[in-house]
Amino acid sequence: MKTTAKYLSLAIASTFLAACGGVGTPGSTTASLFGTVPGTKIEAFCDNASYSVTHSDKTRGNTTTPPQHPFSLTMPAGVGCHIVMTMNDSDPAVTDVVQPLGFRNKAGVIQTRLVLGPNDKTDVGNVPLLATQTAAATAGLDSNGDGILDSPFILDDHKADGAKNPLKTADANSNGTDDFNDSDGGGHNLNIANGEKDAQDPDGNGIPNVYDKTNTPPLGSAVVDTDKDGLPDSIDVNPDNKQDQNKALPNSKDGYLDSDKNHDGFPDGDTNHDGMDEKTSKPDDTQLDG
Repeated sequence: MKTTAKYLSLAIASTFLAACGGVGTPGSTTASLFGTVPGTKIEAFCDNASYSVTHSDKTRGNTTTPPQHPFSLTMPAGVGCHIVMTMNDSDPAVTDVVQPLGFRNKAGVIQTRLVLGPNDKTDVGNVPLLATQTAAATAGLDSNGDGILDSPFILDDHKADGAKNPLKTADANSNGTDDFNDSDGGGHNLNIANGEKDAQDPDGNGIPNVYDKTNTPPLGSAVVDTDKDGLPDSIDVNPDNKQDQNKALPNSKDGYLDSDKNHDGFPDGDTNHDGMDEKTSKPDDTQLDG
C-alpha cells in the first residue's frame, strides 16, 4: 500500500472469517456488497478482525466518462465492517486516494459501520469517487495531502451520480425490513453513549484505524504485527491483509473466540460491550482495546 502505515486496534472474535475476493472459511456466513466505481480497490475491515478485498472489473463499464466498472465484494454477515475504496491503487505513478465510505441513517446521522444479514446483496449504486489526490485537496477533503480523506465519502451526497445508501438494501437481522426503515437499524448498532466502542474506529472520526494516522500501534515494538492490526502474526489468520490469504489455524492458536456465537465481535459474556464479562464481573479485554 503506497499511502500510509496501517494502525488498527481490533476486536478478537469468532472463528468465522469473511471471504477474501470470494474465498472464505468453510462454514462461514457471508453477504455481498456491489455497485460500480471508476476503477478501484474495495476493502472491508471488520469487527472480528476479518479482511475482505476485491477490485472492480476494468474490462466492463467503459462506455461512460468517468467509467463505471462493476464490483462485488464478499464479506461476513452479522459483523460490523468499514468499507474503504481506493483510487489509483494499481498505478504506482499516481498517489492513492483512500476514501472510507459513510451513509446516513433515517435520522440523518452519518454511519460508517455496516452490518449485512446472511446472503444480503446490498447495492451502493455508482460511487463517483474523487479521481486524484489533487481533486481531494482542492475539495478541502485532504488537508495534509497524504491521499487519505479527512472524513468519509458520504454516499447520500452523491445521489445525482447514482450512489445509493446501503442501509436501504441491507437487512442485518433478516426481519424483512431494510435497515434504513427498521426502527432498530437492523439490531446491530453500537450504543456509543453506553460505552460501546467501534473496534475499527474507536475515536469515531470515520476513518478505520488501518488508515488513521492519529492512532498508535496497539502492540509493543517487540511483537511482530506485520499489518499493524493488533494481532501478533502468530495468531493472525491474514497477517499481511492479502487477497485470498485468510487461513485456518488451530482453534487454540487462531486468536478468535469460539464464545462469540452471534459473531458481533464481542464475547458472549460481555453482553453490553463494556469490557466486562457480566457472568463473572471480571475485566474482559479480548478486544485488545485496553
